[in-house]
Formats: sequence, C-alpha cells, structure tokens
Amino acid sequence: GEVHAFEPSREHFKKLKRNIEINNFNNIIVNECGLSNTQSRVKLFTPKNGATGRASIFADYKSSESFSEEEVSIIRLDDYVVKNNLEKVDLIKIDVEGAEFDVLLGSRITLEKHRPRIVMEGDSVHLSRACRTRQEIFDFFHELDYLIYWIDNDANLLEINNASVSDGAYQNIYCCHQERY
Repeated sequence: GEVHAFEPSREHFKKLKRNIEINNFNNIIVNECGLSNTQSRVKLFTPKNGATGRASIFADYKSSESFSEEEVSIIRLDDYVVKNNLEKVDLIKIDVEGAEFDVLLGSRITLEKHRPRIVMEGDSVHLSRACRTRQEIFDFFHELDYLIYWIDNDANLLEINNASVSDGAYQNIYCCHQERY
C-alpha cells in the first residue's frame, strides 16, 4: 500500500521528507500542501514559541502569543484522489488544528465512494476558531452513515452519538462506515 501525506508547513514538510529518507520508507508520497474544501493559497499561522504543531490556517486572535505567517497551498482530497487515480482509500488521519470540517467537506466524494476509516482530532477550541463545532462534524458523519467513537486515554473505543459526549475540549475520534464496522 501507499501512504499519501499532506503537509503545508515548509519546515514540517522538510522534516517529514528527511524522516522518510532516514527510515528508508519507499511507499510514502509527500505533498507540500494542506487539505481543505477548496484549492487556493492561504496563510498558515505558527506560534513563535516553538509549538509548531499548533500551526493553523485560522489565527488565534484571543491568544496572547505571537505568530509567524507563511503562505501555503491547500487542495481538496477529492480532486487529489481523481488526479492521482487512487483506486482505494482505506484510512484518513486528520489533525489540522480547527480545519477538520473543511477537510471533510473537500473529501465528501472520497468518503462516499471509498468509505475509509477516519482518525481525527475534534478539539472544540480549535474548531471554534474556524467558526465550526463538533456537532457539525457529527452531523456530517451521520449523513454518510458513519459510526463515531471516542478514543479514550487508554485507547478504548467508546461509541458516541452526539457531540456533547467528551472528555472536555479535546477529543480524538475514530469513524467508520456502518458497512465496514
């Protein structure tokens, strides 16, 4: 199988490529772009305090931190799958600091056709920066006949039916289509 990775941050892209080379992986295709519901160029805001894993296309205006800005490309997964003639999509992992719903919207055709399993972050604080909610994500998955599970701190899967069930603001979720369960 192949792994198709998407990383918009220039710094993280270089680190990811280097890590792939060091470990001699030959089945990973790395794309220097992010995923969303449109194809365009956007600003990526990265905290200057070194917490580069918290970079987001949505600025945290409530934060007292300062951010650096980088212009990056974003694309739709649906377009990428067609352009690269991907015949099978089994698993999607999403950790995009608030842009999760936009990634899902740009992946809808892929989800309907391939019914991949999805592991994603559902942090309500990050989602709120994008003016999104976990409930929107839950409604989206329910429309597509996906089951939704909370991944607890012991890696147990607990089925959840609404977005109000959580361990606080931070939540990792696993989703699978009812036919693949």
